[in-house]
Amino acid sequence: MFQTFSVRDNGGTMGNADEWAKSLGAEMQATQKGELDAHGRVAMQRGIAAEQFPLLWQEVCVQFTEHCKAYNDQLKPERTLALLMHNANSFNIRPDALPDIVNGEYHADTQRIKIETYSGAEWYLPQVVLEGTGQAILVSHSSKKHITPVDIARVTLHRAIMGK
Repeated sequence: MFQTFSVRDNGGTMGNADEWAKSLGAEMQATQKGELDAHGRVAMQRGIAAEQFPLLWQEVCVQFTEHCKAYNDQLKPERTLALLMHNANSFNIRPDALPDIVNGEYHADTQRIKIETYSGAEWYLPQVVLEGTGQAILVSHSSKKHITPVDIARVTLHRAIMGK
């Protein structure tokens, strides 16, 4: 007397051992391809961030400079704002000879930008958008939202000047 057993796999019959091995091999190959694609995306993101993050820092510095100039030109305050670059990785803003109201630091090693006022500090991190050719953007560490260099300068200087 002989008995035949059949095992169902997700609603279908699994057939013999050769078919099973072939199916498993295809699944393993798809998993490996997915892992390679993921590793490739991570490597690409790191490369884009490393290439574009210094440019984002430069744009942050440019925007703070332009906003200080606009403040001085438009409002003609008694104490003008001066942006002083200490080196390529840090600056401070102060009204004439008064204490600093904004400090900015670029941390290339950890890929972070720190902007500090008397009320606290905010960190900005690069995030890579892989659409098209890929682009690095800045994301606020606290809000986890995209923020432009223009908005960083606007919000920070407003807070520093208005004391909020």
